Amino acid sequence: MFDSIGGYQPIEIDGGNRSIQHADGVFLNTGRNCFEYILSSKKVKLVHLPEYTCDAMYQPLEKLGIPYKTYCINDKLEIDEQINTKNDEYLVYTNYFGLKDKYCNQLIKSYSDKLILDCSQAFYFTPNTKCNVFYSPRKYFGIPDGGILNMIDPTPLKGISYDTSFERANYLLKSIDVGKEGAYNDYKESERSLDNQPIKKMSMLTKYLMSSIDFDAVMKRRITNYNILEKQFGEKNELDVTLNGSSCPMVYPLLLKGKNIKGKLLNEKIYIATYWPNVLKGSKKSSLEYTLAEELACLPVDQRYDKTDMEKMIELINDII
Repeated sequence: MFDSIGGYQPIEIDGGNRSIQHADGVFLNTGRNCFEYILSSKKVKLVHLPEYTCDAMYQPLEKLGIPYKTYCINDKLEIDEQINTKNDEYLVYTNYFGLKDKYCNQLIKSYSDKLILDCSQAFYFTPNTKCNVFYSPRKYFGIPDGGILNMIDPTPLKGISYDTSFERANYLLKSIDVGKEGAYNDYKESERSLDNQPIKKMSMLTKYLMSSIDFDAVMKRRITNYNILEKQFGEKNELDVTLNGSSCPMVYPLLLKGKNIKGKLLNEKIYIATYWPNVLKGSKKSSLEYTLAEELACLPVDQRYDKTDMEKMIELINDII
C-alpha cells in the first residue's frame, strides 16, 4: 500500500534501522500467546510446569483444557528431581532471570522436542540447537507488549491479524512527563489488558520500537551492572547465581532470608518486583518457592543504570544487613 506524504510529524524514534534479536522467529502479541501457540500446535496430554512461575502461564493451559502438574526447583534454580515425560507429555522450564542458559542447553539434550523453554526472563538466550522456546521482550525493554517464538516443526500462521499497541503504550509516554510513579497506574492497566488476549501478530508499533534498540549495548550494560552486584553480594547470597557463558541477566536475584530487603528498599524508592505473588497463594510456606516469592530481592541491573546506581544500592543494602 502507498504510504501517504505530508501531514503531521511522527514520533522521533530511530526505528527500522537495526536488526531485531531472534529475527527468524515468529513475532506475536504476547509471550503467553507464544506458549499457547506451541501447545495448540502439538498433541499435549499433560504439561509439567514449575511451581515457581507467573500466573499468566496458566491461562493458555486453562483455555485449551490441558492438565498440568507442578514441580519444585532447588537453590540453583534448577529442577529438583528428575522428570520423565511420557507420550504426549511436555516439560516447561523457566530460564530464571536470564541466568540458566547453560542449564537450558543441557535440558534440550535430555528432553529434545518434549521441552518448552520459557525465556520471558531470558531475552538473549540462543539455544545450541533448535527447540521450543519463547521470549517476552518487554521484560528487558521499554515496549508495551509482544512475544517472539521459535519452535520445532512450526505450523503456519493462518488468519491471524496484527495487534495494535498504541493504547497500551500510554504509560511509556506519560512516564516521560510525570515520572514512573505518576504513570504507574497506567502501567498496571496496560499489564491487565494483556490477560486472555487472542493470538495476534506483534503490532507494528512494538516491532518499530524494537528496531530502534541497540541490543549489544543493552547486553553489555546489564552484564557490567550484574557483575558489580555479584562481586559485592555473591558470598552472602543464598542462591547460586554466578553469571556464566553468554547469559544476559534480567535482574540480580539476591536472597538474604529474614532481612526484608524488598520492603526497606521500597522506602528508598528502589522498586523491587515480586516474582510472583500468585506463588504465595499456592505454595507451602516451608518451600523454596514461597521463600523466593516472599523474600527474593530482584535488583535492577538494566540499561538505565550505571556503576553509580549499583553503588547506591550496595550502600543501602549493606546498611540493612
